Amino acid sequence: MCFTSNLKNVQINMKNTLSQSLRSDWM
Repeated sequence: MCFTSNLKNVQINMKNTLSQSLRSDWM
């Protein structure tokens, strides 16, 4: 359970960082 939840968190973090970097690039 912990492992899968960790994977989900990592995916969310990656998406957040990706979206943030994309926004900064567009700015």
